[in-house]
Amino acid sequence: MLAIDVGNTNITTGIFKGSELKAVYRTPTEKCLTDNAFFHHVPEARDALPEQAVMVSVRRQVTDLISREILSSTGTPPIL
Repeated sequence: MLAIDVGNTNITTGIFKGSELKAVYRTPTEKCLTDNAFFHHVPEARDALPEQAVMVSVRRQVTDLISREILSSTGTPPIL
């Protein structure tokens, strides 16, 4: 499972295998907005993208951006 926490300052992404957290990545939220891309800054998340992703967010614009990228890659939107 891919777990994404979108904050005002950073986006924290966790990659889980079952209940075990395998990796954590952080990227500045503003970088994703400026470049209009999420997976470009966290390619490990794209490479490990499972069929299910969950996301919490305080930034609607980033939520929409990441949701589109996940939907485009998996055919399934993330659980918000």
